[in-house]
Amino acid sequence: MKRPLLSITAVVGLALLAAAPAASAAPTTQPGDVGVLACSSAPRSPSNKDTTVGAVKSGHNAPIRRGPYGDCDPPLLYAGAGTALDYWCYVSNSYSNTWTFVTEPRTGVTGWVYDDHLTGNGSSVPC
Repeated sequence: MKRPLLSITAVVGLALLAAAPAASAAPTTQPGDVGVLACSSAPRSPSNKDTTVGAVKSGHNAPIRRGPYGDCDPPLLYAGAGTALDYWCYVSNSYSNTWTFVTEPRTGVTGWVYDDHLTGNGSSVPC
């Protein structure tokens, strides 16, 4: 006995149904995709609560960014190993990574540097 063939309309309808996303599916994002809001929502100019002058660790080239995330591109400036930086304070981002707000005294550029690049692991004073 032969099975009945499905009509073209039924086949197309099933294909569309299978390809459609579930109504309750959450939007997907790529890891590390923090977007403009996260980069701009950090304090752009927090209070200078720390009197420490630190530096970029030996063997590091530290990007100074506009927000406390590696995705906050482009960097405002790259500070090379040994560059003195005025530490202001630190924050923890949504990944629990700590970032210090700094001033590069020669240029006056201010921004966020990932603490792993900094002597003393950056500021010890929360923003």
